[in-house]
Amino acid sequence: MFLLIQKLSMMNIAINGATGFIGSNLSHYLSCIGHSVIPIGRAIYYDQHKLKQTLEGTNVVINLAGASINHRWSKSYQHEIYSSRVDVTRQLVKAINSLSHKPELLISASAVGFYDSQGIHNEYNHRQGKGFLPALCRDWEAEANQVSSDIRLVITRFGVVFSSNGGAFPQMVRSIPWGISFRIGNGHQIISWIALADLMRAMEFIISHPELDGIVNCTTPESITQGELAKAIANAYHIGIILSVPALLFKLLYGKASTVFTEGQHAKPVKLPEYGFSFISPNAEDFLQRTAPVSYTHLT
Repeated sequence: MFLLIQKLSMMNIAINGATGFIGSNLSHYLSCIGHSVIPIGRAIYYDQHKLKQTLEGTNVVINLAGASINHRWSKSYQHEIYSSRVDVTRQLVKAINSLSHKPELLISASAVGFYDSQGIHNEYNHRQGKGFLPALCRDWEAEANQVSSDIRLVITRFGVVFSSNGGAFPQMVRSIPWGISFRIGNGHQIISWIALADLMRAMEFIISHPELDGIVNCTTPESITQGELAKAIANAYHIGIILSVPALLFKLLYGKASTVFTEGQHAKPVKLPEYGFSFISPNAEDFLQRTAPVSYTHLT
């Protein structure tokens, strides 16, 4: 009976961006729990025939593609960031809408960068920010919203994804072997984040809860500033020095992209807990207990 239930619940899940940090981990996770994962390669983004062939017979499509924002934003790179999200989502939705047998669900990624840097924002009460990132998220989500109305649509606004094996966190602890933790600027900016393990579980939760749709904030319930996070990292790795890196240095290194580090959005998850989701790492202390070694010397 158990094997029969497993077979009936198995889905064909197409992932756009399956080779990226989140996409590769999600592909592995979903495969391990019994789903069939179909990667959507870059070569077919603009080939509607091949794209439709790839999507035919899928139950779920997950759209994660996008060039990294952790890069200096020249005009040409801003175009790459925009096109890799907005234009690619447009082509993906066009192909989905033309299928004779459409998937049941489209999960399309966005980011908490949609929100204003002031105030507290959730899925029901929020204000869009100003500048490149909020406009990018707005246009990105607008393309996803063009999907056929008979397909369940979930737009996941990701916080910063923490993992010991990739993403932003290893960069945050690069100085740990020297016994130093860094705070950016005054450290007052809020970081809305989620552990990779919780993000994987949240995506599975969304797939398995057909009553859940619309905007979903994929962030922890915790509110933490960058300065508080630097202190938590120092405590977890048993080091005593926290240095402040001037915000001006990030502006010189990254230009307009420095706002990713020097500003923050306070995004709270309401829908996930509302529908019964529980976090493995609801706060930084829990996450660090699971990832930090006994001493920073283990990193050398």
